[in-house]
Amino acid sequence: MNTRRLLLAIAAVGMLGASATPVVEAASPAFGKPIDATGTADGRAWAQEAGARWHAGGVDASVAPLEVWQLGPADYLVTSFNPVNLRPEVVRQPDGSLVVNAKFDVSANPGVVPKQAAPVSAASAGWSWTNQGCFSRISSAVGWIDSCFVTHRLTGETDPRDFYQLEQYGTVGTQLIGKIYSGWLAADKASGSSAMSWIDWSPRGTLTGSCQTVPLSVSALGQSISASGVMCERWNVYKYAAAGSFKEEWSCGCIVPFGQPYPNTREVDYMQAVSVPGGGSAIWTLSAGFVAAP
Repeated sequence: MNTRRLLLAIAAVGMLGASATPVVEAASPAFGKPIDATGTADGRAWAQEAGARWHAGGVDASVAPLEVWQLGPADYLVTSFNPVNLRPEVVRQPDGSLVVNAKFDVSANPGVVPKQAAPVSAASAGWSWTNQGCFSRISSAVGWIDSCFVTHRLTGETDPRDFYQLEQYGTVGTQLIGKIYSGWLAADKASGSSAMSWIDWSPRGTLTGSCQTVPLSVSALGQSISASGVMCERWNVYKYAAAGSFKEEWSCGCIVPFGQPYPNTREVDYMQAVSVPGGGSAIWTLSAGFVAAP
């Protein structure tokens, strides 16, 4: 099965300090449109660093030229192609913590898996992979999150609706000098998507406790697709009325300066399933982010 890796890295680096109100440090009007920094000294340095990290992770970054785009005063994107509608934001909170978030659009059917035209038995229905990608890293001077998504479509059935599954999963951690307080993954129906209807989601509610493996599973027309994640401390689950809108957040349940220190990492993982009218497109706006502080 062929998969597509979303080879990119965002670095949001800034000095931290207390202020009366949150301060947006990236995605300012002056940087509303990314600036090509591939040929600059900083751009070459970011590309070299990202390429080395991908190589260490077993990803061949030489198959396509790496491009570097400046997104803010000290924020860069390194990629083999441009994600759709990328919207980064970095906000410094009054307590000195840094909130880093990035949004982009992803389609569950970029290369649509055709349905069977003739009636088939329920036993032949199943989930087929349609799309997949990973952020190499979203990072600041004090924290980071690595996140991925994968989508599947239910095939081999004759329902007039089309069914899609989305899973987002990631790892949040801290740099040597920082502490991590929360990390999240979220999705909303994108503006270009067909109308969505809720089918299933997992987990169904907030989880708390010591580190433990949590089974994840969603189903449509009796066909399930499953995975698992490791929950530590707390997974806050936000399931919204609007179909496709879901957020899961790992939280330490603590305040500055009592976050998880280096080298601790924590996982975030959830699934959802939606339906769209037959022949429609399922497109989500995905986001990944974290809160960290020195």
